[in-house]
Amino acid sequence: MGEQRDLFELAALLILPFRASVEEFDISGQLPNDDWVTGFKLYYRDTVSWSSFRREGQPRVAVSGGVVSAIDRPPLPLNTTWCTFIEVQTKFPFTGTQAEAESWVRDHAAGIVSDSIIPRVNQLTLGLKRTAPDLLITGTLRTVGDMDLAFVNLAFEGKVIFSRGTSTFIYGIGTSLRRTVVIVDLTKPVAKEKAVLIRSAELVNHGYFVEAFVVAFALLDHVVRRFVEERLPNLRVEEAKELLQRIESQRLQTYLGSLTRLICGRSPLDSKALNDDLKWLNQKRNAVMHEGYECTRREAQRGLEVVMCILHALKELGAQLDIPQALEFWVGDH
Repeated sequence: MGEQRDLFELAALLILPFRASVEEFDISGQLPNDDWVTGFKLYYRDTVSWSSFRREGQPRVAVSGGVVSAIDRPPLPLNTTWCTFIEVQTKFPFTGTQAEAESWVRDHAAGIVSDSIIPRVNQLTLGLKRTAPDLLITGTLRTVGDMDLAFVNLAFEGKVIFSRGTSTFIYGIGTSLRRTVVIVDLTKPVAKEKAVLIRSAELVNHGYFVEAFVVAFALLDHVVRRFVEERLPNLRVEEAKELLQRIESQRLQTYLGSLTRLICGRSPLDSKALNDDLKWLNQKRNAVMHEGYECTRREAQRGLEVVMCILHALKELGAQLDIPQALEFWVGDH
């Protein structure tokens, strides 16, 4: 028999930077894949003071330079006429003592917000849109990611252990941040593959994990096929297209493996690590597209990183690609 797993109280307050035409409510129920009840409270406040974020015995908090810290003197109230407040009351399963659980939650608080609290809020949002699919009522509600949270705090067994405000929140309380001068060249078009990758990363950062994964995979499929199609020896373009159209099973594996090796003398899949990553990417894509599986934040991020690695490998083999050196992901602990 396995060790005894206990359920500890986990609560969070989220301030979302939009307001819908939904009446305030307080509901609870057992979500899919949970064996406990989660409660949600949705409400609105036109202004808030720091006392709103206090728990009994806890210090006031303030935002400075993007970091929330304890202080004795609270800043000015915040105008939140543009916000929606959601409180989440759920459970944290853990095998160990309460002290051990609290220590673990403290060390992984940002990840818990990203991977446990936000997905539950997004389930609530989808439920609201399914119940009231009227744009005038729920149109402003949407899936959210870490970057969307104007403010969030996390409490374990009634004790606030993590708080964070974004730049939206910091400016809202009248605190200034250093701004970066950016010169934009509007005359130069952004390459299609770069635009798709940047937007895919944005989808991850805003909570659209399945969509980010599928879009990035489709880009990879298109680029790899075009790369092979343009380089098949002794074939006209039409013949190359026809040949590739006949390849159905393990298409990317075939394009990047034997065909690229035939064309270039080597293949990105000569790397066992990249070969294993592509197998995972294919399997995850098929599970999402054909079996209705979900995609987590970490899986979406890994998927985009695998796509980027393969595209960079193709660029080394001569593909004319304008792609970022890296993608920026908000991982919750900025």
